[in-house]
Amino acid sequence: MKPKVIKWGKNGEKSVVINKDFFNMLLGILLVVSCALLSGVLQLVEARFDFSAVATSEFWINYILKLSTGYMCLFGTYILRKLKNQQSAKFVIQRENLKVFKRDIVENKQISTIRTWLKNVYNYRKRVERYQDIILSKYEHVVLEKPEKPLKEDFQPFNKRKYNRAIKHYQKALKKYEKAKKQKEYLEKQLKVCDTHFAIIEAYKVNNLDKVRELSDNIKDIDDMKSYKINIMNVTYNGLFNFDILKGTQEDSIFYNEKSLLAKKLIPTMLIGVFFVTLISSMIPDFKQATLETIFMIVLNLIIMGWYMFSGITLANNYIFKVVYTADQNRISICEQFKEDVAKIKNIAEEIILEKDEPSEN
Repeated sequence: MKPKVIKWGKNGEKSVVINKDFFNMLLGILLVVSCALLSGVLQLVEARFDFSAVATSEFWINYILKLSTGYMCLFGTYILRKLKNQQSAKFVIQRENLKVFKRDIVENKQISTIRTWLKNVYNYRKRVERYQDIILSKYEHVVLEKPEKPLKEDFQPFNKRKYNRAIKHYQKALKKYEKAKKQKEYLEKQLKVCDTHFAIIEAYKVNNLDKVRELSDNIKDIDDMKSYKINIMNVTYNGLFNFDILKGTQEDSIFYNEKSLLAKKLIPTMLIGVFFVTLISSMIPDFKQATLETIFMIVLNLIIMGWYMFSGITLANNYIFKVVYTADQNRISICEQFKEDVAKIKNIAEEIILEKDEPSEN
């Protein structure tokens, strides 16, 4: 099969050759064609309903056969569409950009640098941002309303029972207010801790380790971030450039899980499929000659197969362009952040050298 060539780069000066996966494509075509033929053969029967057949082994054999046919068709179209999507220009070009980033990192001997950066800057920042979101959410829910103490003059004519009840209500509200006040003060302190964490990250960016130690010492006794369970999937160098890694659920994650996605998306399809297959499988067939009615039923059955095919195409589009493509976009974003921070360190180093080389006024 003739390979596909995709031009990319600013002026199309670069190109990448896509070798089509012949065996996967053949498998997909065979699944779809087999399902179409099988669906037609199964319609060359005359059917009448007998729901008591559900208790027989013949019913379950027929049930599994028809259900399998539908999902063979779905996965066949899924495989074909996924291969087509993986060979699309925008998908391939994005993958090539990632390869360029990796090649530059290797050639510039920055593997150790990016590993340290991922740990001390990117992953660290993600944890701090998540912690800050938690604290801000709690802060927004703090109700701080100071109650007013009831006075005897407010109860005219004076009623001691009502007055005492009002005093008890006031004391209860006052305790609640004091508790909310302390909670707000604590949360404000933790928000300032988050600001210090961000300052530490900025110090890491420019490799100012003395500043990192100084700022870390300032908050070590009041920092409660470690006491919260913050579920962040740390990005590693291998994970960043391993396009087949299968993990993750975060919105800005570089990870994805094809099996999990398929299982989630197929549940509605399975429920609909079970209903129709159960209905069809309860039929008692008697072979008959092909007629216009039979042809009509074959067309109707092929329409159902078309729905399975549409589901397969939708799944493949969703997986490649909403999951994998987005994960690759996040990878590129991380690489660009790394390049930007490395450039900052380089500029600072050059400024220091220039300052040392400047002649003293004395």
